[in-house]
Amino acid sequence: MKQSALGFFLMALLAPLTAAADGIQAGECPGDGWQCRRAPVAFSKEDSAPFEWQFDSGWVPPSGDLQVHLWGGVFATTRVELAGDVMVSWPDALTIETPGHPNGGLLGYHYGVDVGAQGKVQITVLNQTYNWQGDLPYVPQIDFQVEAEKTFDAWGWDPGVSATDSSQPQTVAQIDIAGLIGPSIPGISGGFQLDVALDLTVSYVNERIVIQRADGDSVSGGDVLGPDDASGESYDGGAFLEVDVHPEGTVRYAGVLHLIPAFFVELLGNNSSISLADIPIALPENEQHWVFESERVHAPLPDLRIHDAIIDFGEVRIGDEVDGHFELSDAGEADVRALPETTDPDHFVAVDLAVLIDSGDTVTSTVRFSPSEARSYLAMLELESNDPDEPTQRVLLKGVGIGDDLGVPPSIDTEGGCGCRVVGGGTGNNAPLVLALVLGLNMLRLRRTPWSCRVGTSFGPPRAPRSAV
Repeated sequence: MKQSALGFFLMALLAPLTAAADGIQAGECPGDGWQCRRAPVAFSKEDSAPFEWQFDSGWVPPSGDLQVHLWGGVFATTRVELAGDVMVSWPDALTIETPGHPNGGLLGYHYGVDVGAQGKVQITVLNQTYNWQGDLPYVPQIDFQVEAEKTFDAWGWDPGVSATDSSQPQTVAQIDIAGLIGPSIPGISGGFQLDVALDLTVSYVNERIVIQRADGDSVSGGDVLGPDDASGESYDGGAFLEVDVHPEGTVRYAGVLHLIPAFFVELLGNNSSISLADIPIALPENEQHWVFESERVHAPLPDLRIHDAIIDFGEVRIGDEVDGHFELSDAGEADVRALPETTDPDHFVAVDLAVLIDSGDTVTSTVRFSPSEARSYLAMLELESNDPDEPTQRVLLKGVGIGDDLGVPPSIDTEGGCGCRVVGGGTGNNAPLVLALVLGLNMLRLRRTPWSCRVGTSFGPPRAPRSAV
């Protein structure tokens, strides 16, 4: 086995992500572990069937004292190996990419020929004609080798990759004619020799990488059709994504078989011969559509669940601070990383800069309310996370600031969802206006700041303790 092939197999054996019962388990992508999963995949296919081609030279030359008849076939083994990654990333839906590994492809072939031969002698000496026709026996060289290997950057997209080899002429038959023809033509001497050479080019072009759901249907983004193409899958939540992946391409063959016979006899001083001459026989161009066996990729995903839709702090005196707690859990197979931030950080503060939740765990996080004046407060707690289908989730925050001499302001009832209304004592004539201003100002502050732009809240390397951090 050549070094390139050995390296390919060692790479597959030493890959940190191995095939599990439910497929190849995808892990975190280097440099982007929170919103990307990758799984190395490798494919190999070999065609060991005979190359569907036979040849027959007929009698060469068409006339003369000596003629030879050659026939046979070409036998082949072609191998293609491909290696790359399946990458699933978000938040832009679920994007599926299939980058190939540098030098992850291998195209190789091993060809041989099987040749048969006959001879014909028609010599006239002293007005007597001698005739003979029969097989020219030899040891068949079925393993007459034409072998080549070439590595390439998988997947071998158009224009593909080709491997070419030309053998030097090799003698596959050498016969003493005297012992073969002697009984038919007494006193004859001579011999027969057959050399064979082969020029061969095999090419592979990858046409598509098929990506299917586990039920056999194509993913919503369809097949990957080129090196810069990507697929995708609609996603409505869940603990993982599972897809079946396989490449499809075309193998093409083109070559020339060179038959180089030499035939000579001598009878009573009369010499006849066929010198070594090249009889090129073009192999008909042939192509085969190859479908590789599928690999199943299992990509664990995070799935953030928030158990509290509203945190009601009630009445809090001006200058005091009150903590409100809420629970978050991860229903997915991959860890959740969430960044909490409120739309009114002057009065509602997310205590935890970042929250890490291990798969299957539940943690408690905290928001602190500190009113600065006697009025009603309404804001949103936004949690931006690596959840693929719900990257931003919200919790409604409300509270009432009270003072010793100011009395209790109207409270805000949000149990009716978006239809907030002012209830409570007093005439409350200006309450709708106050509520509208609060809501308007807070909604203007709703934003989805990219994680990388937040000072002090970078996700950083995992892993934090199983609690709010």
